[in-house]
Amino acid sequence: MLHGSFYQDRLGKDNRAYMFKTANQLDPSAILLVNDYHVEDGEDSNSSPEKYIDHILDLKEQGASVGGIGIQGHRDSPVGPIVCSALDKLGILGLPIWFSELDVCSINEYVRADDLEVMLWEALAHPAVEGIMLWGFWELFMSRDHTHLVHAEGD
Repeated sequence: MLHGSFYQDRLGKDNRAYMFKTANQLDPSAILLVNDYHVEDGEDSNSSPEKYIDHILDLKEQGASVGGIGIQGHRDSPVGPIVCSALDKLGILGLPIWFSELDVCSINEYVRADDLEVMLWEALAHPAVEGIMLWGFWELFMSRDHTHLVHAEGD
């Protein structure tokens, strides 16, 4: 949503809101979420909680039925207070927040475990966070190296 503009460049500025409206017409009971990455880490100039909030408010002003906020959460060396601050800012909107693709990366499995603990503590402790989906857990099926919880051999 904050990254890339392939469809917007080809179909117009209102295309993202149109997608939400169309999905809502096809299934009014569906809860539709925005979903983006690097919102919670302060490391990407293209995305920040403030830019995400502006984007969500813009979609809602165009009639999009945004029902929640997705955060992709692919992290290296997460900093708890930065994650908490981002969640606090996004939580002001009153929408449920989901970590939709949570994983952490470190070649050292003990550091990886500590980093995952940081992310889980921040997410589980925050009142606006309603869910967490791990991006995966088994080494053979992870798209990023050094993010698995279980080695390919099963240990």
